[in-house]
Amino acid sequence: MKATSAADACPVTAYGYTGYAICDFIYSTYDWGGGNLEYFVVGTDYQIWHAWKGSGGWHSLGGQASRATPNGAYAYAKGVATYGTDRNLWCRDHPWTNGWRRC
Repeated sequence: MKATSAADACPVTAYGYTGYAICDFIYSTYDWGGGNLEYFVVGTDYQIWHAWKGSGGWHSLGGQASRATPNGAYAYAKGVATYGTDRNLWCRDHPWTNGWRRC
């Protein structure tokens, strides 16, 4: 994840990997147990990005989050959700093998 400008990009560091998220958006974590948190953010490209212990860095889950606030990357027991450009809530379920679906 790259920064677009200082005004809208905030650094987020997880497990030593630094990426950039939209500052005004909520980011979240999910605790998989054993000290392994998975971090979810809306990146500066408005895709959902995640990092976890041993991930080697931030990885895109794709999607396209709405630029309107409030919004964010909302982790839950099965995956992550965000409000899409159509203002509907969209979900992507772990283990990330399927794409995005309306929640």
